[in-house]
Amino acid sequence: MTVSNEINLGNILTICSIVPGFFWWLYTNQRQLKRQKMKDAESGSLRVILGILRELNGKPIKITELKQKYNSPQLASTRKAYCGFDFYLHDINEFEKSVYALDWEGKIDFVGTQHIKFRFDTTEEQLKIEEQRLAEEKARRELEQLRMSQDEKRMSAIYEATPKDIKIALDSLSSAISNKDINDWEVEKIAKTAMLMNKQEATIIVRSALNSENSIIKNRALAIIGRLMSQY
Repeated sequence: MTVSNEINLGNILTICSIVPGFFWWLYTNQRQLKRQKMKDAESGSLRVILGILRELNGKPIKITELKQKYNSPQLASTRKAYCGFDFYLHDINEFEKSVYALDWEGKIDFVGTQHIKFRFDTTEEQLKIEEQRLAEEKARRELEQLRMSQDEKRMSAIYEATPKDIKIALDSLSSAISNKDINDWEVEKIAKTAMLMNKQEATIIVRSALNSENSIIKNRALAIIGRLMSQY
């Protein structure tokens, strides 16, 4: 019995062609799996972001603040559940890419350039509630205008103010509201008279005082507004 030491050249060529092919298939398959894993993670991250926005119940949030919430340690288990692993979005450009994807899906609304909020579908019941709110607001404004008009009519019936009188009243209000030597009660009476003569200009003066950096003047303006509103 003899053993042949000859090697079949065809077998060698076959092996040489199969082995590289196998490794190439293994490489491409692993790369495809990795790509799919990242794709699933990115899709899951969108669901995590939506969950954060939904919990805010329509309240806008700054994009950078939303990014911090998404990457927070408290949401690690949520990221793993939706993304398959603890998938972070550290890069702001990558995070904004996710935000734009949600916008394209119609799931969010931009509020300005830096804030977004969850988009809720407006139901028929919500529309009725909003219509009722607008109707009540309109009625309130009309009633306020009517009362002011009646006050102006009563004022004109008692005293017909000239443009000069109106200017004096407005100047007095502007001076008195910032004068700590004049008591609040007197300032409120001056404010009411000025309002009856020229509501628009008197309102500008009071609003300017309300925005003052001086806390005394600001509090006085608030007191005037409260007193006037309580009378209607």
